[in-house]
Amino acid sequence: MSRIFAEPAYQQGVVPAAVFSAQGRTGRAVPDVAANADPNAGYLIGQTQTFPDGSVKYSEYRIGGTSLASPLFAGIMALADQAAGVPHGFANPLFYSHPGAFTDVTSPASTVAVVRTNYVNGVDSSNGLAYRLRTANQTLSLQTTVGYDDVTGLGTPTAAILGLH
Repeated sequence: MSRIFAEPAYQQGVVPAAVFSAQGRTGRAVPDVAANADPNAGYLIGQTQTFPDGSVKYSEYRIGGTSLASPLFAGIMALADQAAGVPHGFANPLFYSHPGAFTDVTSPASTVAVVRTNYVNGVDSSNGLAYRLRTANQTLSLQTTVGYDDVTGLGTPTAAILGLH
């Protein structure tokens, strides 16, 4: 919940009171939508960079979080703009007026985990690999619930989003 911005009209009646009470305040609720942000399922970035030994060379690494979810959702909105024949512009009011255009993300029935392989030295495999078990949906104080929640917002977009305008 924002401490600065009030709850916008488009969120009223969609963001449940339980979300506000869990945060101990009211205000602009985030997130609005969900997209894949998991670095374990992320995408590969390649770039030329300076390494710890001072050498400059090309390397690749995986990325997740907002750096993954934002461009994915931007691509979805580009497709929606193309389908509509016009840009959507500020789309939040449209999203909240059509929550059925999103798949509600809820907690799985059991714990979900993935084994992640990392370079021991953080640069390459020359010093070996380390394997870590990473559990998913461990949001601590935030809760994934039915409907809007403060983990996944309205949810993930469905193909119906392409027809909204």
